[in-house]
Amino acid sequence: VKFVNLRKFYDDLSLAYDYHIYIEKCHFFAPPPLEKKIKLTDTLCVGYY
Repeated sequence: VKFVNLRKFYDDLSLAYDYHIYIEKCHFFAPPPLEKKIKLTDTLCVGYY
């Protein structure tokens, strides 16, 4: 188990604290503008709403 400082994570991604976030493989995301995402690696993305 790895704990993450979520405030720093939100700050690093320039997201407001009231956004809901989820992390999954990028190929599962719908194309923009249907889903908002930030690419973390070649295969992992953060989605937010």
